[in-house]
Amino acid sequence: MKHRQYGLAMLRATEQRLPATIRTTVLKQALRQIFGRVAQQGTLDFLCGKRLSIEVPDLQLHYDLGLNAQRQFWLAAAGSSAEPCTGEVLFRANSNELLLLLSQQVDPDTLFFQRRLTIIGDTELGLQLKNFLDTLEPDNLLPTAIMLWLQEIAKTKQAPTQN
Repeated sequence: MKHRQYGLAMLRATEQRLPATIRTTVLKQALRQIFGRVAQQGTLDFLCGKRLSIEVPDLQLHYDLGLNAQRQFWLAAAGSSAEPCTGEVLFRANSNELLLLLSQQVDPDTLFFQRRLTIIGDTELGLQLKNFLDTLEPDNLLPTAIMLWLQEIAKTKQAPTQN
């Protein structure tokens, strides 16, 4: 369907036009919704007191986030990718690669070895997080309808364009 081609463009436009405080609030709420239960169970304790940096160069976004001692996610104000990495580990990937990861169209190792996902800094922490994400079932990440929509967008991004 034609509307699928516009999903990533809509995401980019939304990210670029929304104020940083709204983006930060939405992302923090998404982290709580998706990972809050496992954080409270102690599964993510390896993140407590750590700072992760996530950079999305094509959207010019940079987020610093972590988990506090009460197992609550915190998120530093969103900024541009031109800001220096302040976390113990930095994950860098363009929005398309993150979409492929989120929709589970490709695994993190494939993107890493293709140099489409960069992990810099504390490699042990990075591997712990990657291994945790690898264990998640897609149904536990997002509602089925959203996951199917993301998979369709990812498929259109992978398909060769026809002129």
